[in-house]
Formats: sequence, structure tokens, C-alpha cells
Amino acid sequence: MKIKILTFLTFIVLTSACDDYKKKIQGDWAIDELEASFSIKTNGLNLRKDKTCELPMVNISDRHTDKEIGTWQVFQKEGKSYLQIKTSNTFFNRTYEVTNLHKVQDTVSWGFLLKMTLISDNLKMHCTKALYE
Repeated sequence: MKIKILTFLTFIVLTSACDDYKKKIQGDWAIDELEASFSIKTNGLNLRKDKTCELPMVNISDRHTDKEIGTWQVFQKEGKSYLQIKTSNTFFNRTYEVTNLHKVQDTVSWGFLLKMTLISDNLKMHCTKALYE
């Protein structure tokens, strides 16, 4: 009986930790720096609460097409956190390791910013979003 209770409590703790992490990742991000073999025309990455996302535009011809949208999910594996984006846009359709997620003081507005780095194969994105606390 104790094992069942302990297993249940562990499940609750892990589920709530993943939900908290998902809430941090969710939102409107600006890609401050892109290390890739391509460039982007826009730098917005919007990870919506409904698990859909708006992606940066790589080509002007991608405007208002399915290459600007996708779905996303966050998961953890072997102690690391990942963001998976599924889209028809081959540049962004991949799984990223989420690193360096941290809160910093914004020196302009005296508010706070959340920063993260997304890494996948030959692509690295340094991102920032404003925190409204």
C-alpha cells in the first residue's frame, strides 16, 4: 500500500514540475541570435497555450502559409528538457534541447526577462521573452 501511495505522489510531483516548465516555455519569444545555415526574415516564436505555434519566416513566400505555423510540446528525458516543434517548415521541424533557461533583470524597463537557448543539430537559437509580473 505504501508503494502505491509513494508512486502516486511521485507521479503528481513530476507532472506538476513538467507543467511549471511548460508554462515557462509558453509565450512570445524573440530570437535574439540565430546560429544556422539560413537566415530569418522575422524573429518571433510564439508558443501558444493551445500547443500551436507561430514560427519565424525564412522566405517571404512563406508568409501566410502553413510554414509559419506548427505544434509544440515540452518533455523531459534523462534529466534534460526538450522542445519539439512539428511543422511543414523543414528549417524548424525538429526537437530542440532547452538550455540556459533563466530569469534576468531588464535594464530598460526594470522588469524581468526570461532567456533560453534552443539547440538542435546544426541550429542554435538564443531567445528572450518579457515577463509581466
